[in-house]
Amino acid sequence: MLVRQQARSKSLSSPAPIGGLNARDALAAMPPNDAVTLDNMFPTPTSVDLRNGYQLWAWGLPADVESLMAYRSATATKGFAASGTAFYDVTVQGAVGAPVVTGLANARWQHVNMGTPGGQFLYCVNGTDSAQIYNGTAWQQVTAISAPIAITGIATTSLIHANLYKNRLFFVEKSSFSIWYLPLNQVGGAATELDLSPLFKMGGYLMAMVTWTIDNANGVNEYAGFISSEGEVVIYLGSDPSSADNWQIQGVFHMGRPVGRRCFVKVGSDIIIICADGFYPLS
Repeated sequence: MLVRQQARSKSLSSPAPIGGLNARDALAAMPPNDAVTLDNMFPTPTSVDLRNGYQLWAWGLPADVESLMAYRSATATKGFAASGTAFYDVTVQGAVGAPVVTGLANARWQHVNMGTPGGQFLYCVNGTDSAQIYNGTAWQQVTAISAPIAITGIATTSLIHANLYKNRLFFVEKSSFSIWYLPLNQVGGAATELDLSPLFKMGGYLMAMVTWTIDNANGVNEYAGFISSEGEVVIYLGSDPSSADNWQIQGVFHMGRPVGRRCFVKVGSDIIIICADGFYPLS
């Protein structure tokens, strides 16, 4: 004779997902404190907090904003948004006015701030349009014949990433392993090529250059890091690529493929790389 058993329930406590969002592991292999979905929630080491919300800042833009660029000097702070085919001044909250730069091919720009004896500048490149530079008052297109700031040696339409390292501007040439650098403390002049292709065994092309600071027994040193599309990283120490005595390779490493050109963020002295393997500190 079969006796029907009454269903029994059991309580189970699930920890808060302080491990954060996990889009890598299978659900069965995922730690219990990881989350499959986190909407408007931010994990901390001890809790998961609700997002505070948002504030509408600028409106009237013609398309999605793909780049936000900040200019800072001793006397002014400005904000610019790249939307559609133009730059807009979004320093002040409210509806945007007329664009400050027009006729662009796209809105995905990489940028860097640099101070020189001639002033503070915001430098922007996208690998398609001529480089754009802002001097605190006006925008200027940078070409080989532009004035007062010009770059010779390479068309600025080929420059897709910019980085400041030891008082010198460096640029990544699109779809290549070539780095172009300017003279010390200058935002114009003759650009010099540095071909890194023999160092990258997995092929591809350069995605980005980073400035990495290390504090060790030898003191505080800044290193130049070059990241390829295949996840190879080459590290240099020095300030003058034209001098073998002052530009020396420190190592070649490998990680997951970086996610886009905006694949890193500087946190303290370290660089966090967003790659196929997750978030990796360069250290």
